[in-house]
Amino acid sequence: MKQTCRDYLLINPRAKHYKWHFALQCLLFTLVVLAILLLLGQVMMKQILGAVGASSLAATAFIAFTLPQSPVAKPRRILGSYLICLLLGALGSYIAKYVSPIPHIEHYILMHQIVGAGVAGCAMFFMVLFDVEHPPAAGFSLGLMIDHWNHWTLLIVAGSIVVIVMIAWILQNWLVSLVNKAPKSCG
Repeated sequence: MKQTCRDYLLINPRAKHYKWHFALQCLLFTLVVLAILLLLGQVMMKQILGAVGASSLAATAFIAFTLPQSPVAKPRRILGSYLICLLLGALGSYIAKYVSPIPHIEHYILMHQIVGAGVAGCAMFFMVLFDVEHPPAAGFSLGLMIDHWNHWTLLIVAGSIVVIVMIAWILQNWLVSLVNKAPKSCG
């Protein structure tokens, strides 16, 4: 039976065939995000980085558990991109904070914006150069630029990434793609 575009409008047709995968993979995602939020909530100095960090990690977990065969879900890309972005974000935060030539508040904010854009551009360049593209990591590098952080924040983010990758790797033969592949004519 040929499927039409109308078959893809409301309910993912894969849900019927993979109902247990849908339920358990979404539950796994929920538990990982809960653990990340609980851990970040213990060490965050400000709400902005907590939101950006949690959002980036949730996006990574979403990709790892709903699109496990996707190139951006591969362990090398997740680990490599977060390493690059963590280092660049920390370096950019230091530069913007301590190398600002003028101490006025408006120049301090402008310096963070300029360095933040540079960090984002460098993150993209190095992720593409080393073939470790994983878009949520770029958001985390900007989070480090926007808000204050401490070493615990970096350790929790790094640990969370390792845990996400380990869970996805251990379950790689069980996880299925939950994303429906609609015909190209559906847009």
